Amino acid sequence: MALVAAFAMSGAAEGPQLTAVFAVRHEQTPRALRGRVFAAGAGLRITGFAAGATAAGPVASRSVAAVVCALSALPCAGRAARPGGHTTPGARAGSGAR
Repeated sequence: MALVAAFAMSGAAEGPQLTAVFAVRHEQTPRALRGRVFAAGAGLRITGFAAGATAAGPVASRSVAAVVCALSALPCAGRAARPGGHTTPGARAGSGAR
């Protein structure tokens, strides 16, 4: 049951994140390149899913808990990689834009 709850929380968090990615991609991409950028982004996303499934398969055959722990650690690792937080591209330092 805990595993189902973890997947539900992950799915609930994915929705707003994906919406934000699409919004930023739409705002920051020149109109003439939007189709290409969205297609490239979708291709990278699908490739990432396949690579993750390939990497997680052997681990999951030994321990599902290890896979869940690793997946839980990835967002934390991503946040740690950007200790200053995310700023809007083109924003001036000290302008308060985030």
